[in-house]
Amino acid sequence: MMKATTKKKLIAAVLALIAVLGAAALTYQPLLKWYRKAAKLPDENGMYQIGEHWFQVLEPLSDQAAQKFANKLISIQENYLTDQNQIFWAVVPDKGWYAKDEGYPTLDHVAFQEELETLLPDFTAIDLTN
Repeated sequence: MMKATTKKKLIAAVLALIAVLGAAALTYQPLLKWYRKAAKLPDENGMYQIGEHWFQVLEPLSDQAAQKFANKLISIQENYLTDQNQIFWAVVPDKGWYAKDEGYPTLDHVAFQEELETLLPDFTAIDLTN
């Protein structure tokens, strides 16, 4: 029968070996590339590949982004336009929006557009997501 301290040392050695092998595996580029793809993580440059297409992970929009954009349009209307002018606006989706079903992170363009529609009721929205 193995002594308890010998058993603990053996377990510690096995765990250390697993940690070293895991770290070595993550530095091996093909394995790291496979891991990032399986975990839906971007590469070191914030990019990910689906088929032959490359996409960039964008920073999330701030909570004030819609309000700032609405304020700019309202300012343009007040300072430069008359009641005769009609203002159209659109949120242009990045190409990552069209690959959202692949599981990679994307900006929520629909939520952003809906928020703008409530902030800009007198302006005409154009949906470009289709």
